[in-house]
Amino acid sequence: MININFLATKQSKKERQRKGDHQLFRISSYIFAGVLLISAILLGIRTWSNFRIKKLDNDIKNYKNTILSQENVELSYLIFVNKLQVISDIYQMRSNKQDAMNYFTDAFRDVAEVTGMNYQEDEGGLSLQLTNPSIFQLEKSYTLLDAPELTSYYKSIQKEILARNDDGSYQLTVKLELQPQAEITP
Repeated sequence: MININFLATKQSKKERQRKGDHQLFRISSYIFAGVLLISAILLGIRTWSNFRIKKLDNDIKNYKNTILSQENVELSYLIFVNKLQVISDIYQMRSNKQDAMNYFTDAFRDVAEVTGMNYQEDEGGLSLQLTNPSIFQLEKSYTLLDAPELTSYYKSIQKEILARNDDGSYQLTVKLELQPQAEITP
């Protein structure tokens, strides 16, 4: 008699399906473990990033508070620097005026007598009154005032008033506009 086993094909199908299910389970376990690992890594990175952001925010707040606490010192420093600049400007203007007075006193020693000097602080100018004993000395005064080395030291030189005195001398008023930081050497 011939035995026919109808269950053999069914058992081999079940065995193949069990092997396939087992392999599918292993693959899905690996995928699940990979996804779980990636999620853990991303969560760790996010936690670390949040920690760093909070630390940077705290550092920024600390720096800002430090800067704000130093605001009065900076303001005092700026006021001090501005005061020094104003004092330096005043000293420079005074120095320019002194240099100009000394120069003209020396330059006109033999030509004319410097009878008056006025400093116009607002305009940054100097007004000189020169008394010349004769017309020839007056001509020398004009020559000195028109000299190129003198015009290089001053923005402008204006001869404003010329008058003849009763004794025959000539009085000339000259207005000079001082240049900032001009150094005049006789």
